[in-house]
Amino acid sequence: MGAWGEGVLENDAALDWLGELEEQPQIQTVTFALSDAAGTDDYLAASAGCEALVAAELVAYALGRPPSEPEERLATLADELAGLREHANLAVRAVAIVADADHSELTDLWTEDGPNADWDAVLADLRSRLG
Repeated sequence: MGAWGEGVLENDAALDWLGELEEQPQIQTVTFALSDAAGTDDYLAASAGCEALVAAELVAYALGRPPSEPEERLATLADELAGLREHANLAVRAVAIVADADHSELTDLWTEDGPNADWDAVLADLRSRLG
């Protein structure tokens, strides 16, 4: 059974990406996930949106701004990946694209039945910790 929740780590795509990054921690993997989302003019696939949100969350940890309930896996990885702090602007742009239902399958899915306060809160919290 797959995981599907509003939280950054509450879906299979995010957890799979995080697991792969933990096995081979490379800043380039984070850069690619953020760049893929931030640089798209096309419709961003849900899985790419999930990956970008985890990457952005790692940047927030590196900036010293974890969520109110920190995740040890992210904290550990953020400490291992030098250069995450320099990705702050890229992370902000990536989250903005993920949040845009016209450009993001992930947000489109979460809001297809109307506004979703929980989803909006997750994105707003992450944006505030990146900004």
